[in-house]
Amino acid sequence: MNFGSFIAIGLFGAICVVAATDLPSPTLTDEGYERLVAYSDDHDRYGETFIGAARWLIEARICSENDLRESGGWTKSRTHRGLPVYFANCGGKSLEYRVYFNAVTLEFYGRARGFGAAVRLAG
Repeated sequence: MNFGSFIAIGLFGAICVVAATDLPSPTLTDEGYERLVAYSDDHDRYGETFIGAARWLIEARICSENDLRESGGWTKSRTHRGLPVYFANCGGKSLEYRVYFNAVTLEFYGRARGFGAAVRLAG
């Protein structure tokens, strides 16, 4: 093998790794989703709702399993005082990657916008 072959194989491997990290986990079970949101603020009150929101975000490829694992689930928003609004960071740590979720109206804000089946990526 020559040097060019090593570069080609390395680039192919990098592309495969990136493609694989973008795919939703086919083995994520109901218990797996529960573990992803288990440390969410107010989990005892909105646990099932948080599971549904996490499942939707992962299946819609807005968030990854790792995003929710790193953030520890849903965090109560301090900027939406008095409302049941929570957030998770999906794709990065800065505010532009923050997805807000109203646990009562089931509305998403931030990177994902809308209600129920009408939810879409912002932008």
